[in-house]
Amino acid sequence: MVFDAGRLYAHFQGLQDTRKPEEVQYPQALVLLIVLAKICGEDHPGGLPNEPSIARRCWWNG
Repeated sequence: MVFDAGRLYAHFQGLQDTRKPEEVQYPQALVLLIVLAKICGEDHPGGLPNEPSIARRCWWNG
């Protein structure tokens, strides 16, 4: 099954983030996208979303 990472990320952005502001290091949508990728079996950053608007928020891109 193939997902459009951009549309999925946009959907995740609409979810309420219940974390305390001082606990937020990465956007909730990004965390959810990475967790979903891990659940689907991705083990390397290369297999995670490579869409520029998402990828530039990832820690492995510096």
